[in-house]
Amino acid sequence: MKTSAELQRQSYFRKLLYFGLILVLFTVMTFYGTAAEFVRNTFANARSPEAAPNWLERRADGLAGMSVARQSRILQLNESDQGQADLAGSTARLSLSGARGFAICFLWISTIEKQKKHEWNEVEMRVNTITKLQPHFLTPWLFQSWNLSYNVSVEADRVRDKYFYISKGISLLAEGERINRYRGIDKSGDQYVVGNPDMRFWIAFYYSNKFGSSDEQQTLRSLFQMSCINPAKRHKNSLRPDDRNVDMAAFREFVQQNPLLCRRLRDYLGCAQPEQVVDFLIDNFKIPNRYDEVDQKWVLKRRPGDQFPVLPDEFALTKEAAPPHSEVGGDFESYRTSWAWHVFAQEPLPQAPYGKPIATVPKYDPLRYRIARAPAYILFRNMPARALSYYAERLLKEGWFDDSGWVVDDVWTSEHWFEDKLVVGNNASYSSQEAWKKAYQAWDSIGREHGYLLTEADKRNLNNEAELFRNTLDVKPYLMGPDLVEEQVLPEIWKSYDAHQQLLHLQQNLQMTNFRHHLYRAEAEKDDRTIKVRRLLFQAHRLWKAANRNQALARFEEAFRELIGDAKQGRQGLLEAFPDFRNDNLIQEELLEKNFAYVHALELTNNEGMHSAVAAASLAGAVSPGCNLGRLYSAYLYKGLPNSRDLPSLFLGPLEGKDSRNEPWTNEANLLQIKGKLGLIRRAPNQPLQNAPALPSDMPLTPQP
Repeated sequence: MKTSAELQRQSYFRKLLYFGLILVLFTVMTFYGTAAEFVRNTFANARSPEAAPNWLERRADGLAGMSVARQSRILQLNESDQGQADLAGSTARLSLSGARGFAICFLWISTIEKQKKHEWNEVEMRVNTITKLQPHFLTPWLFQSWNLSYNVSVEADRVRDKYFYISKGISLLAEGERINRYRGIDKSGDQYVVGNPDMRFWIAFYYSNKFGSSDEQQTLRSLFQMSCINPAKRHKNSLRPDDRNVDMAAFREFVQQNPLLCRRLRDYLGCAQPEQVVDFLIDNFKIPNRYDEVDQKWVLKRRPGDQFPVLPDEFALTKEAAPPHSEVGGDFESYRTSWAWHVFAQEPLPQAPYGKPIATVPKYDPLRYRIARAPAYILFRNMPARALSYYAERLLKEGWFDDSGWVVDDVWTSEHWFEDKLVVGNNASYSSQEAWKKAYQAWDSIGREHGYLLTEADKRNLNNEAELFRNTLDVKPYLMGPDLVEEQVLPEIWKSYDAHQQLLHLQQNLQMTNFRHHLYRAEAEKDDRTIKVRRLLFQAHRLWKAANRNQALARFEEAFRELIGDAKQGRQGLLEAFPDFRNDNLIQEELLEKNFAYVHALELTNNEGMHSAVAAASLAGAVSPGCNLGRLYSAYLYKGLPNSRDLPSLFLGPLEGKDSRNEPWTNEANLLQIKGKLGLIRRAPNQPLQNAPALPSDMPLTPQP
């Protein structure tokens, strides 16, 4: 029998043996995998791509797959697999050890305090430090980039300073996106990179929102385009070499190369003369841009991450439209940058079942794919198409309709820039019609991919398939019903359940995404007739502002003839040709505003004569046999108070009538809403107009055009 000392000695040696075996196994598992990986890669590089791997290469690959190193890479546990390694940041994180959380909280609070004191340089330094200490945590990147782009930028007085901090916020988030691109390998050893869709989405959102919807969007968008232009072309030495007079030849070339920028400066920012345009370029010369000055020449920065605007780097789907390593043309715009980042944000997402309405994210490998936290998956999928629609809308608002271009010194321009006629931007790059065509293709593709475009026959088939599930579990067509697990039910029940879910998800997705509005608008806006109407309405507005009333009214009338057609000639209007476009509430509200702008123009042009005619007709009726005091009162109002808002308008707009089937062009709710918005009625939509004198029954209104 062994003594307790001998038993303790045996236990001690047994522990040493176990520890030694563990150490040997761990060492072998770690280093043989590296050796096997080296052998595999050597053979793979030596053979031709078409040749099959030999038995030694296959054996080495199998051994490498069992190693700790390979498993850590598959599970993305190494820091180098979680994004770009940063030596300074890694050193700081390791040196702080457990105090890192305290340091981050302290820096975060002190950043807010510095921001309250408007110490912007200190804010920027602390933000950079926070992101270095917490590089793989999403919240610091998103919050601090938003903080710079929104909170800090609005504190600046000059728009140029606002632009600087917006660019800093976007560049910060773009840096975080590059750092957080996970690198992994699948079980076969093939490498892949998966990015963060949230960061890419918010970069796109900043470009779209700050440069497309803010109060100072026109100036910010102009600065954005200047950042894309080679500084040598907008330098004072090029445009004003003697520091006094503008070189008109160089200015002419600048206008030809950058028509979007020059037209915006002229139409929206008050730069009516070439000298004012050049002053704007010189005053805002030092802004974040894509270029570095090297040996007195301006060249593109080598790293796309150092440029502004920051573009997706090395991404095939956007490389041609938003090239990070080459110059862009005068048509480059913030919405195109937003589109590029939205497309880039789709890359980490798992694919959904084609042609099938879904409400939840399909099953996916979390190591190979990523899901955005916001917005909803189905909305996230729509964002590239939405960016294309935004771009087309912007071109429309600024007067770019087709490839006919911009006549720099048009008939309603008071200050002429050039002695001869100059047309710029007369190609498809500046055509809203071409932009709408691309938007329509994108929306149509999304509709087919996600089942938005199911035909009535498809819906009937799904309804028939869903009957088994509904009848078996007593579920109403408009209710979700119980959740089923495919492995726990019969195949026919699961198929019926899936059909029921598709129908419910279809209605939910259509309502959430407003898909029909975007598709129908893009379909109608790309039509030649719609482009003609848009141009006529744009010209009418410009002519009216230039006090050319008769020409403005003529443009209005021609535009509305295209919209509603001509019943006498049997010509169908645009609105009847595109019923879905016509019935869309947003489109109706927009066109009704144009309708009442035309009515207002008619009133200002003809109001005095029409009021006198109404007063005369009312007075004649009052003094006729059977004296009518109401007509006498009406004559007094229309002659004595011709500008009273309480008097009914003597004109009817074209869209206040009816179509060829005797149906109103717009619904009553939209009509009342726009009238209330424009101050044409002083009442709630469901309340009658009080104290409004009636028009004589025999007094005809001005006919519609």
